[in-house]
Amino acid sequence: MGCRCSAIARCQNELNILSGTISSNINVAVNDSTEISQTLRKLANNIGESINTDSIYEVGSLLASLNTQGNELSQALSGNCSNEIQRLSSLLQQMRSEDRAHHEAEAAEAAAMNSK
Repeated sequence: MGCRCSAIARCQNELNILSGTISSNINVAVNDSTEISQTLRKLANNIGESINTDSIYEVGSLLASLNTQGNELSQALSGNCSNEIQRLSSLLQQMRSEDRAHHEAEAAEAAAMNSK
């Protein structure tokens, strides 16, 4: 196995960018989800005041379902992103180990050649 220093630097940079981007997007998604949830609750209350009793339950159920779907999507996004970060971190650790072994072997070979 050859030197992996440049691949490690690229992977680390991409992991840092991905982690920052994911953190920002998750925060936005969580904030959006919270805002949507609050808006849906307000809408349900307002609708409850302006429609007949036959359709209140149906509208409330629909709004609750939309809220649940939004929360589930946000949680899935967060989980998928965390899994990708873990996968890249594991790959980075593996590359560092391989690179360290390569450079140790290279140093041992150089030392053996110098001792001759």
